[in-house]
Amino acid sequence: MLRQTKKKKNKIPKKRPIVTKKRSKNKKKSDKKSEIFFCAPKDLIIEEPAIEKKLISFGLLQHEIDEILTQQNLHKDNHELENILKKSLASLLPKSETVVRAKNLSPQQLNHHTLITIKNTEAHSEHSPYVLDLTALIEKKRSQKEKKAQIWNFVKQKEIVFVPKKSTEKKLLLPTPTEKTVFIKHKKIAKKTTNKNNFHRQFTGKPWHYHLNIPYFWPQKTLAYLLLGAMIILPIKVFGHYENLLNLKNNVQDNVISATTQLKTAGQNIADNNWQNVSENFVQAEEQIHQAKKQINSLNIGLRAILQVLPTDGANLQDAKKVLDLTENLAKIGSQLPNLIEIFSSEETLTAKITNIRNILQNIQPQLDNIYTDLHSLRDSAIPDEQKNDFQDIKNSFDILYFDLKEFQNLTVTLGQILGEQNLKRYLFLFQNTNELRATGGFVGSLALVDIDQGKIKNLEIPNGGSYDFQGQLAQNVISPHPLQVINAKWELQDANWFPDFKLSAQKIKSFYENAGGPTVDGVIAINSDIISEILKITGPIYLAKYNRSFDSNNVILELQKTIDSEKQTSDNKPKQILADLAPEIITRLFDAKSQNYLQLASLLKTSFNQKQLQVYFKNQAWQQKFADYGWTGEIKNPSQDYLMVVNSNIGGGKTDAYIKQKISLNSQLKNDGQILNTVTITRKHEGDPNDYFAKTSNLDFVRIYVPAGAKLINDSGFSTVPADKFENPTPSMQTDPDLQEISGEFLVKEDSGTIINQEMNKTVFGNWLQVDPGETATATFTYLLPYKIKLTENKLFRLAGFDNTQNYSIYLQKQSGQKNTDYEIKFSTEPQINLTALKGEQLDEQNIKIDNNDQTDFYLLASLKK
Repeated sequence: MLRQTKKKKNKIPKKRPIVTKKRSKNKKKSDKKSEIFFCAPKDLIIEEPAIEKKLISFGLLQHEIDEILTQQNLHKDNHELENILKKSLASLLPKSETVVRAKNLSPQQLNHHTLITIKNTEAHSEHSPYVLDLTALIEKKRSQKEKKAQIWNFVKQKEIVFVPKKSTEKKLLLPTPTEKTVFIKHKKIAKKTTNKNNFHRQFTGKPWHYHLNIPYFWPQKTLAYLLLGAMIILPIKVFGHYENLLNLKNNVQDNVISATTQLKTAGQNIADNNWQNVSENFVQAEEQIHQAKKQINSLNIGLRAILQVLPTDGANLQDAKKVLDLTENLAKIGSQLPNLIEIFSSEETLTAKITNIRNILQNIQPQLDNIYTDLHSLRDSAIPDEQKNDFQDIKNSFDILYFDLKEFQNLTVTLGQILGEQNLKRYLFLFQNTNELRATGGFVGSLALVDIDQGKIKNLEIPNGGSYDFQGQLAQNVISPHPLQVINAKWELQDANWFPDFKLSAQKIKSFYENAGGPTVDGVIAINSDIISEILKITGPIYLAKYNRSFDSNNVILELQKTIDSEKQTSDNKPKQILADLAPEIITRLFDAKSQNYLQLASLLKTSFNQKQLQVYFKNQAWQQKFADYGWTGEIKNPSQDYLMVVNSNIGGGKTDAYIKQKISLNSQLKNDGQILNTVTITRKHEGDPNDYFAKTSNLDFVRIYVPAGAKLINDSGFSTVPADKFENPTPSMQTDPDLQEISGEFLVKEDSGTIINQEMNKTVFGNWLQVDPGETATATFTYLLPYKIKLTENKLFRLAGFDNTQNYSIYLQKQSGQKNTDYEIKFSTEPQINLTALKGEQLDEQNIKIDNNDQTDFYLLASLKK
């Protein structure tokens, strides 16, 4: 209980200094000359107001005081409890306040309650206005002590006989009382035990068995017998089901094997395009799984619960149920495949087919989610050792399929819009020849204007002369980039894909196309020539009666080059006419492919997008961002650390990139001071036959490397020199292209080597010429210093304190579209004081790691550094 006492009025000191520097008129002299005091006038003395009543505020609440005393033994007297409380209060109060016991209490008051006050030693008062009255608390403790003593005496009795209430109908004969027999009236017991809450409160913090109210005299042997019986009887009852369980296991296994056989047969029928039997296979598989589940559900509920959690090195019942659910969901999904095939085979528009596919995918998504969950929650120990590898392959394959279907489901809405689901769309298709490599994949030899409505091609226009038909038609007369002036000082549409960032090149091509009289388009789609060969592998060869030639995956590129070259010699001057005749056949096969080829074509399109053989640009920003999220727009990456992209541009070197074998090596060295020195080595070998018409031409390549912005060129060597008279001079009427000026900025030329340096797309660019003749090899190098340092702390105190001074470092290498027959190698090394650990790459030793790559996808090296 907290209450407030009266606070004594502070006495005014005789000598009290005042804050102001003014002298008081009522100044008194002291006996000591060395001490002079200034006293405040009486009219400046303010009487302190009466203290308002309020709760105690020194930080200890009443329930906390109760807790302090509860933790002590109840047999302690009032004086001991008082001392305990005073010590606890003293630890919480400021040093200026002390705990004292109230004075002038009568002996009767001392026996029944205690008053504790808090005295402030700094204030001019005898004590603080706050007092703790422990009377009620002490009385409560005394009452609790008495109640517990009664309960304690009760449970110490050796035997208790509970006598039921007397009944008038039937009398109960009781044995003669003895010394060991204690009779307790039923009413008293009821009265004592009905106050359940008070009883349990007395045992707060005691062992768990106190709450059970188990008497001490209860024979402990009985409990032991019960436990021993449970340990013996339970296994006997479980093993009693052993034979039934063994039969059940064999039956379930047989059903699963039968279901799996049906699934395998269905897969083979799908591969053989035998769709009539596919549905029956999946129905039978689902029926086998249903029988297996029915047998498991026939088990006793208790036994089934035990078998689900029973620890075992192999599969338990829970694992078996997951396998059954997994197989059942696979069968349910498989039963939907014929519906997908019917969609592909229908006469509906392509956009309608996509909508129907989306609806089916939404229906089977729950089964896909369940399969994914079951595959990843199945315990590794439940899979037999001889099947672990197969199971892991299945899980990896399903993961790829699972996320591909989810991506496709999200993409179908955008695809419907792109294919003219709502209104007609118009696109400019670019056919890039990778045998004449350019920044975005190859020389744009031909292009097509395609109108698509409801997923059908409404109009297809292919210029007979290809991209050259627009030559000289541009209203703008702008100067081409300097390396292109080897072939043309004026920048034309066929050379507009100068930037390796496809978005920038596509925007430039679209601008040139519309400026030359072409219609406005909704997007630009680039198709590399290598895709045509892959499409013909799926759709089969195409025969053109006009030329009496059959084009297949092996000869299509070479035959096109031969035909175009021969047509150049004719007076018609329509060398690209064969492309105009072949392209509609290829596009038609893409849109009207047979049902069994759709999955193969979908896989080819995804692979082509990932390898940048297929790139898109859309004027619609939402579509553009959607495809950019998948990495299908061919844009330059901006990683946080080191970066490299090597871009080859064949300028006047014919179709010779088909015969070039290239190796690109990056040697990155980390110095002790944190500086990074990179050396890029480019080796090109011309493997063409000097007697071959297309292979005998010298390959002239303007190579550019894109590195982090601000990198400083230290050294370059091995490059070729192109004479100045080989370049066309711009005419006075030509103007600088504003887009080129904005993107590439100002160019600097290194005098000794002729290397061109500029800033582009948040990168520093070094470019120079590299020419190689048939049968020869050329090697060139760029050495440059990165614009930042790696900071590695070498603090032993930090290390002893457990702070880690490691830092990760990465090098991202982006591939050029259309680049083939190219091997990449990255080596990263440090000086001896720095430890190097490969996180992605091959660890050669403590200071060296490397990574090799020869496909058409981007890759990176990742390392951990520590001094």
